Amino acid sequence: MNSYITPLKIFMPFLLIMAMGNSALANEPENEPDSDKNTVANNTEKSEDILTKSPALTMALIKNLWQKLDQTTNQCPDEQNDFPEAGMRIFYCHLKTFLSYEQLQTLVRIPIFLNGPHSKTELKVDAKNSFGHYNPAFVKWLTENLMPAAKEAAFKERTQPLYNQYVKPLARTYYVIHERLVAHPDYRQKQQANYFKLLKNGQLPEYYENLHQQGFNSNAVKSGIAFWLRRFIDGTESAFFEGLKTLLMTYDADFIIATQVLEAKIYRNTQVWTYKRIINPQLPELTFKFIGRLLSNKRAEIVAMQFYQGNESRHFQTIKDVNRVIVIDGNDVDFRLKDINLDSYQDIRLMINSQNYFCWLFDSTKKLFVGLLLKCGW
Repeated sequence: MNSYITPLKIFMPFLLIMAMGNSALANEPENEPDSDKNTVANNTEKSEDILTKSPALTMALIKNLWQKLDQTTNQCPDEQNDFPEAGMRIFYCHLKTFLSYEQLQTLVRIPIFLNGPHSKTELKVDAKNSFGHYNPAFVKWLTENLMPAAKEAAFKERTQPLYNQYVKPLARTYYVIHERLVAHPDYRQKQQANYFKLLKNGQLPEYYENLHQQGFNSNAVKSGIAFWLRRFIDGTESAFFEGLKTLLMTYDADFIIATQVLEAKIYRNTQVWTYKRIINPQLPELTFKFIGRLLSNKRAEIVAMQFYQGNESRHFQTIKDVNRVIVIDGNDVDFRLKDINLDSYQDIRLMINSQNYFCWLFDSTKKLFVGLLLKCGW
């Protein structure tokens, strides 16, 4: 874990990978005649107006960017080309194949940063006493515009292999780092205080390392720590994390669930209770997994539930953010099946206390558990 981290202040992985495309916003050629420069300037202005006024054209460009992820090359000869496993700098160096920082600023049409060392046309990545504070409106624009697969299943299917090869390493790394920093607020606050001290003294190091995350690329881990510290400081942490979760839930939902369980086991004394039950003779046996954390030898908080059909290894439904305290009976949660709405399909019932329960009804048309009921009784 001793390789470098850069203090690059520009992109989260979920937007970095998506911000590559064709030459529709290419830089002006060098050494061109003045008359040609005027023509280029006029054309550029017109293209900016078109993009601003045509959401459909902007979306078409973004989709094209996604589909060129396998065509990037390293634009920074001095950088070790360990793309896409390593940190932000080599990621950005590849993105520059198709879209520079200045061109992204042109496309977005709102300031990317509110303050810091960067200008509208240049990133200053070697600043020792300041860093870029993102514009929250820019982060919102990213989440709303740079993930067409979140709304289009066919596009998601076409781009899934590209995500797996080029986006997944950094997206997963940044997600885990964020969750570790949130789970350790004392550590995070200490590191933020140290970061401020380094900024004040003009001593921000080029290689800033702290947290070691086993199983992930060390460069990406260290750049990720510094990135999230800056986002907690500039106030865009939650907005960026929502965008990252949208990306992962679109392309990599199983990873989020698995990571929630892993993080809970490590930090919150959490376990998984697994049961097999038949809810209707016409349906195969289902596997119920309740993910939660122990509060005592009699109580547990259920944070998520997963359901599997037959011998399938992939769950057909996940219910997140359950966050209900239930009774523990020995080593088991007090989980029962009951046909609450009398439709011949068994529903989930979990005990809150000796007189109260909460339940999920099974919808026989959707083949999903829906409709949380509180105090649903026996």
